[in-house]
Amino acid sequence: MGLKLAYRFLLVIIFVSSVSATLDLAILSDLKVNNSYTDVQSIYVDGYFLTLYVGDQVTPPPESSYDYHIGLYQLVNSQLSNIAIKRRFFRIQSQNDHLYMTAGVDNSAFGMFSASFNLCSSRECSRVSVNEQDFSLTGTENWCHSDISMTDELHAAFNDLDLDYTLAVIFQGTDLKAFICPSNLPLQTETVKLECFDNSGPFDNIHSAEIIMQASYVSIFVLQSNAHSTALCTFTQPINVVSGSTLQASSKLLFETSPVALAVTPVGADYIAFVCSASGQISKVYIQGDAAYKISQFAINPPITGAFSKMALGDDKLLLNTKERVILLDVKHTCAQHTDLCSCRAPKDPKCGWCVNSNKCSESNECVGIWMKADPSSNRICWNATFSPQSVARSNPEPLSITINDDMGADQFGLANAYRCIFGSTNITTAASSVSAQSLRCAQPSASSLALLPAGTLTLPVVVYHNVREDYLPLIVQYKVVICSDITRCDECVNSHNTCTWCINNHRCTKTTEIEQNCPHSLDDEAKSPFGSNGTCPTINMDTIRAPVNEMYPLLLSVKNFPTLSNQNYSCQVTQGDQSKILQATLNDQQSTVECSPYQYGVGFNSTSFLLNSFQVSVLVGDESWILASAQGKVYDCSYQVACTNCIQFAASTSCVWCQGSLSNRCVYSQCTQTENPILDQCPSLDILSQHVLPRFVPIEGGETLNINGKGLSVGGQDNTEVLVNGQMCTGITVTRLSLRNDSITCTIPKVQSRINATLKVVINGISWQRDTFITFYDPVLTGVNVVGTRDRHGPQAGGTDIRLSGVDLNYLNTTSWGVEFFLLEYPEEVYNLPQCTIEGAWIRCKTPPVDLVAKYMVRLRFTSEMITRVLDAKKGVFDYRPDSVINKVTPNYVIAWGGKQFTVSGTFLNSVSNPQAKFSGSNEVVSCIVVSAIKITCTYPEFEFPGLYEVILIMDGIDINNTTLPITVTTNPDIKGFTQGGKLILDGTNIDNVGTDEIQVFVGGEPCEIIKKESSTVICEIPDLDEKQQKENTDVTVSIYNVTRFALGSLNYDAVSPQASAKLGSNVIGGIVGGGSAAVIIMVIVAVLLFKRSRYHKQRYKTMVKHVDQLECNSRHEIKQAFAELQTDMSDLMSDLNVTGIPYWDYKNFTFKILFPGQTDHPSLHKLMTKRKTAVMQALDMFEHLINNKDFLVSFIHTLENQPTFTMPDKVQLAALLMVSLQHKMDYATCVIKELLTELIDASIKKKHPKLLLRRSESVVEKMLTHWLSLCLYKYLQDHAGTPLFMLFKAIKHQIDKGPVDALSGEARYSLSQERLLRLTVDTKPVTLDVILENGEKIQCKVNDCDTTTQVKEKILDVIYKNQAYSQRPTALDYNLEWHHGMVGVPICDEDLTSQTINGWKRLNTLSHYSIADNATMKLVSRHHAHSLHSDRSLDTDKLCDTMSSNKGTPKGTLNRSTAYSINNLQDHYVHSHISLWHLSKSGASQTLPKDRQQTMMSEIFLTRLLKTKGTLQEFIDKLFQTIFSADNLPPTIKYLFDFLDQEAVKHGITDPEVVHVWKNNSLNLRFWVNIIKNPEFVFDIHKSEIVDASLSTIAQTFIDSCAMSESDFGADAPINKLLFARDRPKYRKMLQNMYSEIKNQPQLPESILNAHLSELSKMYPREFYRNSALKEIYQFAQRYQSQIAQDLEDNFSKHRNPNLTTLLRDINATLDERHNPMNEYV
Repeated sequence: MGLKLAYRFLLVIIFVSSVSATLDLAILSDLKVNNSYTDVQSIYVDGYFLTLYVGDQVTPPPESSYDYHIGLYQLVNSQLSNIAIKRRFFRIQSQNDHLYMTAGVDNSAFGMFSASFNLCSSRECSRVSVNEQDFSLTGTENWCHSDISMTDELHAAFNDLDLDYTLAVIFQGTDLKAFICPSNLPLQTETVKLECFDNSGPFDNIHSAEIIMQASYVSIFVLQSNAHSTALCTFTQPINVVSGSTLQASSKLLFETSPVALAVTPVGADYIAFVCSASGQISKVYIQGDAAYKISQFAINPPITGAFSKMALGDDKLLLNTKERVILLDVKHTCAQHTDLCSCRAPKDPKCGWCVNSNKCSESNECVGIWMKADPSSNRICWNATFSPQSVARSNPEPLSITINDDMGADQFGLANAYRCIFGSTNITTAASSVSAQSLRCAQPSASSLALLPAGTLTLPVVVYHNVREDYLPLIVQYKVVICSDITRCDECVNSHNTCTWCINNHRCTKTTEIEQNCPHSLDDEAKSPFGSNGTCPTINMDTIRAPVNEMYPLLLSVKNFPTLSNQNYSCQVTQGDQSKILQATLNDQQSTVECSPYQYGVGFNSTSFLLNSFQVSVLVGDESWILASAQGKVYDCSYQVACTNCIQFAASTSCVWCQGSLSNRCVYSQCTQTENPILDQCPSLDILSQHVLPRFVPIEGGETLNINGKGLSVGGQDNTEVLVNGQMCTGITVTRLSLRNDSITCTIPKVQSRINATLKVVINGISWQRDTFITFYDPVLTGVNVVGTRDRHGPQAGGTDIRLSGVDLNYLNTTSWGVEFFLLEYPEEVYNLPQCTIEGAWIRCKTPPVDLVAKYMVRLRFTSEMITRVLDAKKGVFDYRPDSVINKVTPNYVIAWGGKQFTVSGTFLNSVSNPQAKFSGSNEVVSCIVVSAIKITCTYPEFEFPGLYEVILIMDGIDINNTTLPITVTTNPDIKGFTQGGKLILDGTNIDNVGTDEIQVFVGGEPCEIIKKESSTVICEIPDLDEKQQKENTDVTVSIYNVTRFALGSLNYDAVSPQASAKLGSNVIGGIVGGGSAAVIIMVIVAVLLFKRSRYHKQRYKTMVKHVDQLECNSRHEIKQAFAELQTDMSDLMSDLNVTGIPYWDYKNFTFKILFPGQTDHPSLHKLMTKRKTAVMQALDMFEHLINNKDFLVSFIHTLENQPTFTMPDKVQLAALLMVSLQHKMDYATCVIKELLTELIDASIKKKHPKLLLRRSESVVEKMLTHWLSLCLYKYLQDHAGTPLFMLFKAIKHQIDKGPVDALSGEARYSLSQERLLRLTVDTKPVTLDVILENGEKIQCKVNDCDTTTQVKEKILDVIYKNQAYSQRPTALDYNLEWHHGMVGVPICDEDLTSQTINGWKRLNTLSHYSIADNATMKLVSRHHAHSLHSDRSLDTDKLCDTMSSNKGTPKGTLNRSTAYSINNLQDHYVHSHISLWHLSKSGASQTLPKDRQQTMMSEIFLTRLLKTKGTLQEFIDKLFQTIFSADNLPPTIKYLFDFLDQEAVKHGITDPEVVHVWKNNSLNLRFWVNIIKNPEFVFDIHKSEIVDASLSTIAQTFIDSCAMSESDFGADAPINKLLFARDRPKYRKMLQNMYSEIKNQPQLPESILNAHLSELSKMYPREFYRNSALKEIYQFAQRYQSQIAQDLEDNFSKHRNPNLTTLLRDINATLDERHNPMNEYV
């Protein structure tokens, strides 16, 4: 396209030597930046500022490149938030060239910011895209390229990326060049000549330039200077101009100073420009057509140095860049701050004008009617005018004369027809009937037009319009129109400016012209003067009218100008609401007061204010009761003054007095009782509660806002209020009256020098309140960084690594805003914010972000709204980013559907990550993997639902790696149907060849059957030789695949049954059948008698066994006492440590997730919902949420789903959890819904005649919702009260178990509360104290047993090192090797090594006694990844000696944690095919080989003593937990609310059996919440619970359940031994529970306000990590599945009554969210 049309404009030059107004700007943010850049420029895109930093001199860029950074700043509450700065290189042709950012385009979607812009030099442009989520920068090099001389300089560029259109403007001498890159046209380069100065001289210096395109025109703004001056020149032209033509400036504005920076924005067809000088002097310029005006200016303080050429302007914010600062200015001119015409037009802001109809200053789009815009070209701001008449009668209007008192200049009135008058918004227009030089006369409106106006007195604003200039004159006068007869008050009448007069005798207002006929005795002229000067109208002083509530009170009115009238009586009329009362009244002799007879004020009125409802009192005169005067009064209630200070403050104007009593204080009317002491002058103290003072924790830098709430704190105001922290005065004290009963004081806390517990003192009017050591000043300091579970400090470049930051005072950060960021020391502005950071105890846990450069990054902590920072010392730790992992292949790439097979992942840089995982296409299963080396990772296949082709996706530290396709084949599982026996054992089946020979094992009686041959349908193996004893006990044939038993095929008969035996057996059976038929009746009688006797026998035997247990416990009392004393000493040390570290509670988010989704690690509700149809889907989900928030709909919705036969129990569990996620922020509503559903559930239970079964089983949605509701309500109670005894019990159990021998393979222990997990062998062991040397040289002592395996020893050492630390943050035993240092040599010890011995096919795990390690031996704990580097001649290679210790994962067993289990499990796998079995303390099955009666004898006599000893040792910890749980103290109000509800339901249904309500309360609270928490403390704490500990906790939980029954159950002789253990304790616990229920029932009824406040606090705790829209989408899946049934139920239940719109609303939602027609992407 050629440049064809020339365009020339008239040049108008306006010199402005002074500025008419000061620019109303405010500095919002002032950030420091690196001063090493050669240029900085910014653009604005949708709430973000993108800043280009060019020419970093710290590190030289590559050859022929620019080194540039892109900074992303976000506007948050009008403040500039630095998100990050990224470093990039830009290839250019010359190092002398410039870079320029074009205008940006917003590409945001799904709530995530994304933008694009072009980055241009004078020869080319490159497309750059910015993504906020990971702040990635992507670019397309050389998108637009022009062959232009390298000497040209680029100063401006414009682009529309939506149309792929870019216009770059280059200056060379006096020429302007433009190269255009449209998407569908060839590249063009055109040249035109610019003329700004008269001499058309060269452009000596172009400081800045801007391009703005509107329609088909382009406006170019150039800020330049020549030898004499600097000017802002505007060139406006069509896009198509003739190449080689000359453009003249359409406007030019000269400056006295030398401006260097420019920003322009369009305002309609005009422009506003901001021009900044080098020192920070900002001028606001209005460009209108061919003229430019400087309308205001502003100076930045402190002054700036070296402003760059391009400022960014957006959202009324101006971003100014310098070499050292980024300054954000608010340039929005707030029109509403001006209250009259003159102040509105004075700033000459083109956006502001006076809106005549609304009588306010506003923008044009906010005004309806006449809008008087400011004129920047004129000095006419407004004129001072007088007018007459000031009021007219509506029935007799008069002309309006206006006289101008100011110098009008050239605007003197001349032609009579040049003006017309407009009367306000009435559209009444009249001509100016006569004019002179300084005045004009508006013709009066017609009486008929005024008659159409609303009734009453009206004031019409009058403006004058210039017909020639088509503009309004800068003046407004008021034309008042009155109807005298409508005025009923004297003061209103005499203020009518001679239009009306008040008749004193008949109390009427009449026209002044009709005085003689209507009012012979009127007020004289003096009486018509305005009220408050010399007016003689009767008036009442309103300030004196106060009346106490509910008291017979004689009201005394102070009056003025009341006449003495003969033969007429005064009376008072009191009006309250719609009630009116006439009272007798008396005017005193001095005519100054009127006393109304006594009356009781305020009766029947309700209010929450000290000054209650208003009342009106009028003084009447004469028989016709003419109103002389009226006033408003207030009824006051002294009892509402809840604070002494308020009561005394109001005592002067009321009759209130503060009474101080022995039990309570109060404010009363008139006087105190005889037992109370009146306080008349000064109150004794301030009414402030400590819990109403926040924050309690403040950084040493101070700066936080202190909020103090209390009663009566506003009486001193800001001048008489002092707040002192640590003896220093708080600044910025503000006193606010929040409500009648609550005042607030806020101020800024001063800084201190170091950590301190400071005193807080408040003084108001000399009254003080003080609390010592009240505010804690903390000083967070980072001391280290490492990957969670290891001591590594590295991770992949893609991020996702789970890291932990250690430090001091980090736990206080939960009280303020905070964040963690990485940065490079060389580039401190290039910041990477760490996502998903949480505080866990004394640590901070984060995910690493992706970075651009592989380097070592510094760690910085920022906190509080002031963004205080702390940097981790580089000597103590930096985070080392390493190259991302590259995956090559997976071997083997086949597996059966059962999974369980190990596979290897090969690649490069695999050791960059710490937490590799694998997932599979089409499956939600995620498996954990182990890093073996930089090129190898091992994983285990999970179970697959179907055979077929799958793809492996590696997740490296949470980031999916998809750089190559990794297909695998899943084959059908083998199916073995049975066996035949002969000389060999032959197994028949199908698909057997899908597994290898070494992957399948056959066992007979637990002994391996050696496989001889394996085919597709057959397995043949050698039958093992079993001795006679083994043949009698166990000959079961089992088949294991991948070490997991898959088939149990029955027993192998070593001795076949003979024919004679079979015949004898057959005859016996037949005979029994014949004989049995004839004696059935006799047998039934005999059986009944035997059963009765057996029952009596078992009960008697149970009592005998209980006595036997008591005797055993008594005999062991001394041993138990000694063991308890030892445990108590250890637990005391634990408690002292807990006072420092704190109990490792899960935060509310993790607790909630574990309660709602137990056993899951992820859920869609934790992810933001992503969809291509964001607006429609979000609107539909909002509507669906609206439905969910409708109780009728939600109850019907739940019932409809439960009535569907395909709505399974897992569906109910999932729905209940999702509903609690979506309703967590509205706990009051959730409570209401649960109550409604429980009511219906109770009704149904009563109808079924089984009330005791209520809530026993979770068969309904509401039962699961009740469980979740109780858990959320009791979270704080767990933290504050019940958590400590539960944690101490857990630690006591673990400590006691670890003191004795524990079998590492079977998980059995000497000290256990569980019979199933009791070690039934006598193991000789002795304690050993080890001196352990850590890697940092520190020495610790650890107590172990000489029978412990190496892994068990490492676990106990780690327990000592990481005592009370969150389990998820500590390393595992697998991460370390253990060396025994004896003499000068370090000997590695392992669970299995070359010294292990095998006897008769059994190999025992190595223990300390195996190595003959004695007491006080020296051990060294060595990190595995440092083991080779630490290897020396004096230390053997641990990894070589322990080469069988694989790191593959298995299923944890026993007391072993994750690392222990993996090691032992792999040892077992290693020997599966070698006919060798492992054992530790007992050989597998040894304790089960005894006869049943012999086992019972051993239990009763020997091993029962061990159970009793363990129980007695832990007794006090169990008692403390039960005492806490069975206590009514400190329970949240929701428990009282629930129990009262159950009691009310019982009364409603006429239930008199107390056991029914007792069972209801047990099933709701104890069985539904407490049993779950006792058995699963890992829901509350960040701990590891082994199976042996779990078994003991299950025993305690069962005791808890048994104790909740109202009476003792009848246990027989076969009762579990666990029930015998606590037989004597259950009555005690049961009594405690009954007392708790009784106390709760006897508590006063719960006020609704307390419940609502508690539920409101719970709602505020809603974890932000949960996404309600995602949960709603999951709930909707159920609605979609059963949409026809739901629609039908809604039609039946709601279409005819209540809410008929629900069906329609649901139909609309279905239409939007139905994925069959509107597919949507789910979660990312």
